[in-house]
Amino acid sequence: MAPRRRHDGAFKTQVVVEAMGSQRTVNEIAGSYGVHPSQVAKWKAEALKGLSALFTDHGSQTLASCVLPNHYHTLIEEHGHCLFE
Repeated sequence: MAPRRRHDGAFKTQVVVEAMGSQRTVNEIAGSYGVHPSQVAKWKAEALKGLSALFTDHGSQTLASCVLPNHYHTLIEEHGHCLFE
């Protein structure tokens, strides 16, 4: 049995951003990243659930540090647009 693969937050974010804004199917996206389609759907659901944090008060923490990954701006540059507007 193969060991479990662990994906970092930047990888998951890249997959979710594409899943949220792409015209491609989950199966196509999963195939291009080498993950199972159910994993893409799970990550997307977790991201959508976390979006509610955008509209809550985080005290001294900035919104970007609470919700958005450090690689967010890089992803926008790569994809050419913001999917969260």
